[in-house]
Parts: sequence; C-alpha cells; structure tokens
Amino acid sequence: MALERFLDDADRAIKNGANILILSDRGVSSEMAPIPALLATAGLHHHLIRSGTRGKIGLVLESGEPREVHHFAPVSSGYGCSAINPYLAYEND
Repeated sequence: MALERFLDDADRAIKNGANILILSDRGVSSEMAPIPALLATAGLHHHLIRSGTRGKIGLVLESGEPREVHHFAPVSSGYGCSAINPYLAYEND
C-alpha cells in the first residue's frame, strides 16, 4: 500500500540522518495520484510518535490542497508541521 511505503521511506530517511521531512504532492500525474495531505501528515505524525522518532524530525508540507486559512490549522497545530507551502494558492490564474 502507498501509505505503508511512504512511512517506510520516512523511517529510512530518519535512519540516514534526515532531520526535516518535506511532504510534497508535486509531480503527481494520472498514473501517480497523491496521498491526501491531511492523511499523509496525520499518518506520518502518529507513526513517528509510535516509533519514538517524532521529536527527532521536523515536518514541512508542500501541497496544492490548502488554499484558505482554515485549511492550515489542522496541519500546523494538530500535526506539528513547521511550515506549509500552499503552492497552488500562489499561482496566477
């Protein structure tokens, strides 16, 4: 499953010395659908808590999903993201 592979990749990055993980949905295509931002962030946050590594890592979210202020609150306050890059909110029409 994609979420399990995602969590394994995060564990591997931490073991290799990473101290910041950037969760990004850039580069998606019709063949590679993204894991929803809140699911990815919450899943990783709770996985890291269970594995005892949450305090060793900072989380940054780069996503096209958040576009309004109320989209940011669950990610930043609930799951501890240090920064959010809502790249679609900055694109011109």
